Amino acid sequence: RKLPGALSIRARADSLDLSFVSALVPTLRNTAGRLRADFGVTGSWAAPQLTGSMSLAHGAASVPALGVAYRAVNGRVTLSGDSITVDSLSAESDGTVGISGTIRLVELTKPVLNLTILARGFRTIDVRNLLALTASGDLALRGPVFGATLTGHATATRGVLYFADLVNKDIVNLQDTLYQDIIDTSLLSTIQRQRLGPEFQSRFLDSLRISQLAVDMGSDVWLRSGEANVQLTGQVTVEKTAARYRFDGTLQTPRGTYRLPVGPVNREFAVTRGQVQYFGTPDLNASLDIDAQHLVRGNRGDNVTVLVHVGGTLYVPKLTLSSDMRPPISETEIISYLLFGAPTFEALAAGGQNGQIISQAVAQLTGVVSGQLENALISDLGVP
Repeated sequence: RKLPGALSIRARADSLDLSFVSALVPTLRNTAGRLRADFGVTGSWAAPQLTGSMSLAHGAASVPALGVAYRAVNGRVTLSGDSITVDSLSAESDGTVGISGTIRLVELTKPVLNLTILARGFRTIDVRNLLALTASGDLALRGPVFGATLTGHATATRGVLYFADLVNKDIVNLQDTLYQDIIDTSLLSTIQRQRLGPEFQSRFLDSLRISQLAVDMGSDVWLRSGEANVQLTGQVTVEKTAARYRFDGTLQTPRGTYRLPVGPVNREFAVTRGQVQYFGTPDLNASLDIDAQHLVRGNRGDNVTVLVHVGGTLYVPKLTLSSDMRPPISETEIISYLLFGAPTFEALAAGGQNGQIISQAVAQLTGVVSGQLENALISDLGVP
């Protein structure tokens, strides 16, 4: 209750041991550090007046939901008038992050942020089979705590985004009990096991706005699954209002590998070039232009390079097969080479179930075009 009248608060702490914090905050573990404080609050709820300071030394904490541990957490804040000045606040997690600036109390319970964040090789998240990310950046966080705006420039210096295997995924609502017995819920299970549900949901994050945040991909950022390992480079601009995101920019896929299941076998294709281009639309759709190739060593020494081109968009991808043979051969012939290292007439002449296998592979390839690729780029990467 915000009772009317004057406030009179005085707080002092002399080298307070912070190991007890983990018992009060369930998202933290192994907290440590020493807090010194001597500050006062006078005035009223509507017009508070602050004096004093606080300092933190040798702080530490681990965040199981993010898979990271922070150490060497040190900082000092000064309280004066209606403002809290962050003289310094720093932490280490592989690299470093530093925060400075002011927090102005329009009312005692209505803080307004004006903070600068400087990160250098800082490990922000490392959740097995989900996401690992180390980043650098110069960011600004301004505005009321609930509804603050994040701007600036960041670089993903190193990272791996894991997405589920592509073949067994369907685009369905993972929360729908109608599908719980027939779909691959490995991604959802990972989120639940790592306790990433409620702990990622907060009023601050939900209300956070992102404006003109430029994100560069460094030289060691990858998309990875049991079937794919693709490097990402380039830059995107990120916007966020409430739960709606917008991406604008082009990401290149200069190299990587992808195992394409063809009938009973898998063939590994090497990504040679490509790009994923976003246009800032609220549906997060993007155009695709990706090439990959696989060298087939023919039974008679007639090597064939099979080429795959992925075009269209994230929502309506189009996959085409071609080869370096002249005159061009059909996709059925290409599949025969991928399966048996020989054209169809030789494969069929060998007897057995080769004809049925080729037919099944053609049907499977149709499924890859219509479903598998879409699942990989939309469902598994979290795009609605």
